[in-house]
Amino acid sequence: MVPTGLAQASRVDDPIYREIEGVIENIKARAGWSEGLPAKRNLYGEPITREGGVGPDIFSPIYMKTKPNDPGVKALVELDLYPGRLSKKLKGVELTDHEYERYQILRGKALKKQLHDLVQMPGFNDMPPGVRRDLIEPILDNTREAAQETLLLMFPELVIRMMEQYGGSLTEQYVQ
Repeated sequence: MVPTGLAQASRVDDPIYREIEGVIENIKARAGWSEGLPAKRNLYGEPITREGGVGPDIFSPIYMKTKPNDPGVKALVELDLYPGRLSKKLKGVELTDHEYERYQILRGKALKKQLHDLVQMPGFNDMPPGVRRDLIEPILDNTREAAQETLLLMFPELVIRMMEQYGGSLTEQYVQ
């Protein structure tokens, strides 16, 4: 529906990968109207950007991707730990685009700091893989849970939606 040349030009204008969930959003992204769509984010909650193409970017069908030089990501890969994307639901309630973006950023910043602090600790790389794994896995869980708690404090309307979904009673189980 959108000519390839226009789609290639839009990639030069907006180097950020966008969350695309439907046909309309896909057309918007290809036509160069993607800036209103939420950014795709990496493990650390940072926007994922396109890198340069082979040759002039606007004409290149081939985009290059450099390997991340991040000690936290390196440790995760070495230990075969591949945390998935955060769910767009919190306790069964769908997050808005803005709430989901904040959730990713909150978790990502905390994860980056804690993971970097851990892997840069003297002797970390000398530990057996099982011990390193046992140290990293709780960080993955704890940063996600802390981001959820902060999100509930930032967005009272999310708490209201949760209360409505669960019949007006929000027990300890749903606000952890």
